[in-house]
Amino acid sequence: MSEEEISVILYDGDCGLCHRFIYYLISRDTHNRFRFAPLQSESGMKLLKDFPINELPDSVVVVFQGLFLTRSAAALHCLKRISGMQTAARILSLFPLMLSDRVYDLIARRRYRWFGMKENCPLPSPSVLKKLREQSL
Repeated sequence: MSEEEISVILYDGDCGLCHRFIYYLISRDTHNRFRFAPLQSESGMKLLKDFPINELPDSVVVVFQGLFLTRSAAALHCLKRISGMQTAARILSLFPLMLSDRVYDLIARRRYRWFGMKENCPLPSPSVLKKLREQSL
């Protein structure tokens, strides 16, 4: 797989929902298309230096082919690239981005309350650890 086909997923390392989403993606990433790093990590910060913002985003960020996708566009990108979710992603992409971003923001504002915060990550398997390692970015 070429580097052009790799999507780097930056996520809130403290968010329980984000951890669940990342492990969901890892478990279904049969083509090894994703790499992951917390937004707060050194690798995440390094990638975000080219992102046109002043502060850490309150969103999942996908870096793919030089583009930065956030909010619902980032989530849909991920779903489109995993086996078995293409149809659901196509259906969800029929909704206007403004509407899907509002739903995303509603969930994002309540994610700590609904899903908790992660102070410690569970120890991943060696294959998962390879995708999470900073040198894999």
